[in-house]
Amino acid sequence: IVYSLLDALNKNNAANELSLKDEIKELRNSLRNYNPRVTEDPLGWGLEAISDQYVMGHPRTTQLRLLASKALHTSHLSLPFRLYGAMIGASVDEHLIPRDTLEKLKEVCTRYQFKEMEKSSSDEGYE
Repeated sequence: IVYSLLDALNKNNAANELSLKDEIKELRNSLRNYNPRVTEDPLGWGLEAISDQYVMGHPRTTQLRLLASKALHTSHLSLPFRLYGAMIGASVDEHLIPRDTLEKLKEVCTRYQFKEMEKSSSDEGYE
């Protein structure tokens, strides 16, 4: 696409119109049967939930809902930033999981983080 535009500009020809019609048609044809996949990895799931809001027709919504309980499971607390990614993704689309479920998960994560901070400070002698 960029090459087509630069080539048209480079020719500096008044008869040469800047148009991307052919490129857009080609992209549409190549994506006609595109089937987006969704992962249950929390961080990936969250990124897919965020990006799905920008895709016409929201093609990942059904898969995101099916995998939500796995991606947003508390077993991922050992790597909390991954779980936080899923929580951010769930926050973007209020239809993926019930709001009260997300709020409960936030509470669990907060308690977990406080316990980890307490444990870390006592391990270092800061009690």
